[in-house]
Amino acid sequence: MLPLTPSALATHVPSRAGVYEIRAPAAAESRCPADTAERLPVVYIGSTRDLRKRLADHLRGSSGNITLHRHLAEGRAKVRFRIVEEHWRQLERRLYLAYRETFGIPPPCNRMSP
Repeated sequence: MLPLTPSALATHVPSRAGVYEIRAPAAAESRCPADTAERLPVVYIGSTRDLRKRLADHLRGSSGNITLHRHLAEGRAKVRFRIVEEHWRQLERRLYLAYRETFGIPPPCNRMSP
């Protein structure tokens, strides 16, 4: 898990295709400084042709997902990603469906099913 910050993106996230998962404190948990990356809930699952660019768009609030940007604004979000050269949209869909099957609802910031 990497902090979702501009410096971490520039240093650790490649401009390659892949899938990613964003974790961030829920509103009720945001005041708890003891949160660890493992306990932060998944708020978004996505895929893209360019991981660095897409994650930077989310950080700037220019991805069009206002709900996600609110989760990221506090600066405590974490991201993990996997480089996937082919069929990355299919992998995103499998991850999304697994999340829905496990928790009974989609990640809170995913506005539509992939």
